[in-house]
Amino acid sequence: ARVHTIEHIQYIKCRSEHGIGLFSIDSDTYICRDTYEVARLAAGGVIAAGQAVWDGRVDNCFALVRPPGHHASLNQATGFCYFDNAAIMVKHLQAKYGVKRVFIFDWDAHAPNGTMGTFYRDPSVLNMSIHQDPHSFYPGTGFIEQIGEGLGKGYTINFPVPGGTGDPDYIYFLEEFVVPRVRKFRPEIIVVAAGQDSHISDRISQLNVTDAGFARMTEIMIELAEEVCGGKLVVELEGGYNLGTLPQTNYIIASTLLGMRHNLKIEGEILPSTK
Repeated sequence: ARVHTIEHIQYIKCRSEHGIGLFSIDSDTYICRDTYEVARLAAGGVIAAGQAVWDGRVDNCFALVRPPGHHASLNQATGFCYFDNAAIMVKHLQAKYGVKRVFIFDWDAHAPNGTMGTFYRDPSVLNMSIHQDPHSFYPGTGFIEQIGEGLGKGYTINFPVPGGTGDPDYIYFLEEFVVPRVRKFRPEIIVVAAGQDSHISDRISQLNVTDAGFARMTEIMIELAEEVCGGKLVVELEGGYNLGTLPQTNYIIASTLLGMRHNLKIEGEILPSTK
């Protein structure tokens, strides 16, 4: 309820408890009898990951949960998302532990409109996202000129990229833009909204990130967390819909968090439009 209205929470609960079969909220988002409890478990799983990292019980953590959350807004479930798991976890850490500065990086193929809305006026959260150009891609928001409002102006950073964008472009963006900005911000914890629907094999987007790209991005986040916040890093699953490749990509990310290094080669050139 620090992120969503009570009415929204009760709506999902009541539709789940009294539904028969599937109830459609929109063309992507359905409710069945198990939706409310499973969505609560997903949010709770990310909270547990955040607490374990903040308490020092683990160096970092990958919350392998579903359903995802970054499209869920104050009063709306949409885009496969019911509750914004990452935002709920951040608000929990702020309320329970007094965390003052959090960096959220979203590499899902889609702009995190729900998370962006939650923290749009909040200077305590630096919210950065790289995603496919929303001019012709869901959710139709996440433009470069959307930078926050009021005290939060400058703390929302969107980096939309065209279809065909791949590993070199993502690595360039992280090394040239993300890392320097985060060093100035000095967060106390880093959160990665890890959507693997930007994978080259995932047909939901036209992006071309490979396992090598995800491994290197994870390494960069580990190195950055070690530099600025004592290694405190939480990764949580967002999108990713190719069931043939998603487990392998998640394994690459999780094993990289555990310190394994994979002999995977970054290939390709930076697209001119992302230089």
